[in-house]
Amino acid sequence: MRETCGRMTKRGTKCRLTLNGGKCPTHDVDLSKRNARVAKAFKKHDADGFRAQRSAAGKRGFAATWAMLGWEKANELAREWRIKHPSEPERWAIGVLEAAGLNHYEREYPCLGASAIDIAWPEQHMGIEVNGHQARPAFGETEPRAERHAAKVERLSAEGWNVLVVDATNDRAAGAQDIIAFARSAQPGNQD
Repeated sequence: MRETCGRMTKRGTKCRLTLNGGKCPTHDVDLSKRNARVAKAFKKHDADGFRAQRSAAGKRGFAATWAMLGWEKANELAREWRIKHPSEPERWAIGVLEAAGLNHYEREYPCLGASAIDIAWPEQHMGIEVNGHQARPAFGETEPRAERHAAKVERLSAEGWNVLVVDATNDRAAGAQDIIAFARSAQPGNQD
């Protein structure tokens, strides 16, 4: 029988990683050297070094998760986490919908393989993507997030989805009106 860690994670769940020689690959690892390299690259504004460190760390983590759980299960766990922990812009959009009594939607609706639509009405093929500060380029990125996000919306449109993109960093009053109008048109019986 495999022994799992069982300690609490930052997400508030128990760690399910298998112990290796009595040590958890997450909790019992000294990341100080890696963190020092990342901080040094960041402080020097060495975008290439920062990107290489972040990429290597991310690939190791994703590879370990995929190897342990499989691609589908890892994606589903990530989706479940996003549902439980919406970003601040998503919380704002959800609040707008709930205040208007328009709460018949699905969050993080899976589509396009590993992608998901923030707020969706799947039967109507309508969805809302909420952008916040995270849609802007981050330090060391070669492909800005906005470009990846635009490509995602383009692929959804090509598959017949009507997608409203709301920028939560701009005028939220106008964005709230757009969300309400779009959600009302997505309600059953309002389709042309």
